[in-house]
Amino acid sequence: MSDTMDLAYLTSIVASNPSLQAIRIDQVFLFFTIVSLMKDDLLLLQPPERSPDVPPILLPPSAERFMASACKIPLVAVQACWTVFKGVLWKTRSPSCIGDSILRAQPMVFEGHGLPSGFTFHTFYPPTQFCSTPTCQRTLKNLRMIRAEQRWCVLYTLADGAIPVYAVHLMCEACGINYHHNFTVRNGQRVYYGGVPDVLQVGEHQFVEKHVIEMWMSLMDTWVSASSCANIYNRSLSRSKVPPPGWPIGFTVSSDHVWDAFVLHSLLEDASECEELLVVSHTGAQHSRFTELVQARNQHMRIEGQPEISHFCNRCTWWYYGPDGQGESALNPFHLPLMEMYVPQLIERPWQSLPMGYVSVILVAVSTIARSHSVRVKRLCVKGRKGKM
Repeated sequence: MSDTMDLAYLTSIVASNPSLQAIRIDQVFLFFTIVSLMKDDLLLLQPPERSPDVPPILLPPSAERFMASACKIPLVAVQACWTVFKGVLWKTRSPSCIGDSILRAQPMVFEGHGLPSGFTFHTFYPPTQFCSTPTCQRTLKNLRMIRAEQRWCVLYTLADGAIPVYAVHLMCEACGINYHHNFTVRNGQRVYYGGVPDVLQVGEHQFVEKHVIEMWMSLMDTWVSASSCANIYNRSLSRSKVPPPGWPIGFTVSSDHVWDAFVLHSLLEDASECEELLVVSHTGAQHSRFTELVQARNQHMRIEGQPEISHFCNRCTWWYYGPDGQGESALNPFHLPLMEMYVPQLIERPWQSLPMGYVSVILVAVSTIARSHSVRVKRLCVKGRKGKM
């Protein structure tokens, strides 16, 4: 069977199977879409030695009931669709014949039919089913992680507002590492995966799309406060949605969520540019988790992170000559109001030949600037944005 599927191929498959001829083509499309969004859920129920590239032989009863209710087809039709299409569905994200209108309708389908069976439109899993430790005994035996914990969460999206989601993290029983959607946890340390993902976990039960975070950051560039960003989302984008009955997590965005998203996105972006992994404590209060990293980031920006540091044109640089007129030393006064606590940068300059009077004046000026700007040590300075920790 082909790894891809267009409308003509799909129609011929349905027409050649008597068990599928009573199903409308739009119902088959919906079935395909639901399966493409549930692959990790279905895989979690399989034995650990089963390859993730091989589809389950049978669907679990809860998944069959959900698909039958959502697609409005009998259970036997669901079983028939799975028998016929499971091979090609398991190899593709979603068939090319599925339209955008069907994909956009899925959050309401899952909220109306999936929640009673334990399925949501998004269920956030780790990016891998196997432990990434090279010496892990389970990985060497090609065994997937199956010890899982599921949590109720909320996802803040740009197109659909706030929607209920589940988050599942897997534990490697051999190494003791917990794998989450954005990071791993071991010995009280949280290590984020490389890059900036499309969805960030900004709280214990809160996830935010990257596009929403970037919208908040753009608004804050125009002097919109974090509280105002949260109110804009709650009143317009979220359209005052409320959680479904029995869902224990609220849908309201707070200013803390906005700030945590702002800081985390900026730190992940910086770590990605430096080709490093972001490492923070997994314990303690959320508001203090990133404080030391923000201060280290600011220090990096002061010392070498801004293009003005290497700027030495004759209009904004003062040039001084040694007492004997030989050699020259440079000090760029433009750096002083720009960089707080800038003594380390001055020490790197060749100013040893300056007369002691000039040296004293420079150090006094730097000390004064450092004291007047010390309040900014706990402010996040990245890409022209500032945010208080």
